[in-house]
Amino acid sequence: MTEHDDAYIVTTTSHCYISRQATLANAAQMELKGRSILHEGVQLHATRIGRFTHIQSHSQIQAPSVAGDAIPVTIGAHTWIGRNVQSHAAAIGSYCHIGDHVRLGERVILKDAVIVAPQVHIPADTVIPPFTFVQENGNWKELPPAILVELQEQCQRYYHEFCGQKGSI
Repeated sequence: MTEHDDAYIVTTTSHCYISRQATLANAAQMELKGRSILHEGVQLHATRIGRFTHIQSHSQIQAPSVAGDAIPVTIGAHTWIGRNVQSHAAAIGSYCHIGDHVRLGERVILKDAVIVAPQVHIPADTVIPPFTFVQENGNWKELPPAILVELQEQCQRYYHEFCGQKGSI
């Protein structure tokens, strides 16, 4: 038992924590791989989420539409999505970190190991290459390959601290 038992539903097989105040639409197109946390006010629409992915409070992940049909959004493993993020992205890679108050336009694709600074707006149909830091002023900067380990450890540590577990995975 953890302190989150009343506020979160814990899935038995995948060990995901889903806030009772989160909204999951199009459940038939929803997939959670495991050990992810969806906080209060999160709204997901037709989303596939990898392991150790965390979506902070009041973020909205909408499936983009093509010719009137919603395309399921894919979010990779070890990805952090900050508070109040508005996303219509087609794909968010693994090992990504999206800051608070970020807006991702229709059909945006973030490749693996992308960090987006808080309050950045990425316009529709933009593809951000892997190992890129998108700064507030719209400039991009290349990230070192070692960022993968740092982002993976950050997501795993957060999960274990959140659910009150100690030790390694």
